[in-house]
Amino acid sequence: MQTVMPKYSFFPRRGLGTRGSAIQIARNTSTVKKMETGYIMRPFSGWARPIPYVRLRDRETGRGFWVVAIHNAPGGQERRRDISTAAEIKLIKKLASQRDRPVFVIGDVNERSEFCQKVAGATPLISMNGGSEKNPCPVPRFGGPDWMLGSGAEFSDFEKVYNGISDHPALTARPGCRPRTERAQRHTKSVRPGTKFRNFVPGRRWCW
Repeated sequence: MQTVMPKYSFFPRRGLGTRGSAIQIARNTSTVKKMETGYIMRPFSGWARPIPYVRLRDRETGRGFWVVAIHNAPGGQERRRDISTAAEIKLIKKLASQRDRPVFVIGDVNERSEFCQKVAGATPLISMNGGSEKNPCPVPRFGGPDWMLGSGAEFSDFEKVYNGISDHPALTARPGCRPRTERAQRHTKSVRPGTKFRNFVPGRRWCW
């Protein structure tokens, strides 16, 4: 991955062991700075596997946000997925409570709708695929096991990109917001589009 994406830095690389290296969060080092990292453990196909998360700061605006990368157990491992989802919701609540920074959750959750419904029911997150407060988890036609959810922003330009890098399509979307006050508008700066974190592409305006 480093060869294909030379401008990007990855977490956790191999820092969380061999089983932890399968899930990576990539950041463009020229546009965002890594401020804090962490992980939680949850069951996956008979062993414990880490879920990594990072706090990033936009170099232009100085504003921060969290990214959590998830891959929950596949197939008939419903109990393991339920345990993982409960742990992930606990983590999301913790991150969302810190200075109102947006939280973006991305990954292969191996469920068509249940994961999103549970997360949206317990946290401020909605699907980036046209989610709203009244309908936080619209399931697209031919919806697969991959989801992108977020809080603290409005989302647009959601699409699936079949690029051949993975057996799953890459999901992309643009978060942004309208300033609530004139003062906020003066202090809100545009962020250069194009920074990618696995299935996540930020752009337009940040609101935190």
